[in-house]
Amino acid sequence: MLFVIVGLGNPGNIYGATRHNIGFRVLNHLAMQCKIELNKLEHFAHVGSGNIADRRVLLVKPQTYMNRSGLAVEDVSRFNEVPLDRIVVVHDDIDLALGRIQVRRGGGHGGHRGLQSIIETIEANDFIRLRLGIDRPAEAQEVSEYVLEAFNSAELEIVADVVQRATAALITWLEDGLNTAMNRFNPWKLSEDKN
Repeated sequence: MLFVIVGLGNPGNIYGATRHNIGFRVLNHLAMQCKIELNKLEHFAHVGSGNIADRRVLLVKPQTYMNRSGLAVEDVSRFNEVPLDRIVVVHDDIDLALGRIQVRRGGGHGGHRGLQSIIETIEANDFIRLRLGIDRPAEAQEVSEYVLEAFNSAELEIVADVVQRATAALITWLEDGLNTAMNRFNPWKLSEDKN
């Protein structure tokens, strides 16, 4: 039984530090922690396979740019005959506060071009998402500019913690299932945050 974890981002060093690439950051950290090499180029992605929590796992970083991420997800899932309940997509989310993570199944794309591409390409939205909050831009700034900016120095400490918790959430999903991952990682302590 194969499980697939997809981290969304844009290929190339110029995008590595941007908010939009936090999905790649999490996948890189998970791969390093679990000693999985992301060194194969197939299915329109960099992929690596290995075992995590006694599960056979394929890690996937699409190399098509964000707005065509669906090509990799569709190709991987079709080739390996992986059902949607064994696929999780890790992505940035402007509708969550920086520092917050949320595990959920299904939903729309909320304007996220990567999710939109996946939903349109596989013609389904019932896959699992690991949403990583990056905050909304200031009113005067376009979202498309904001997500392609690097995290500032004050944000990087929060991002390091997010990457750790997101990695733990993925391992929990593999070990104990979706409900346990949601119950453990979705609660948010900042009562004033309405996201």
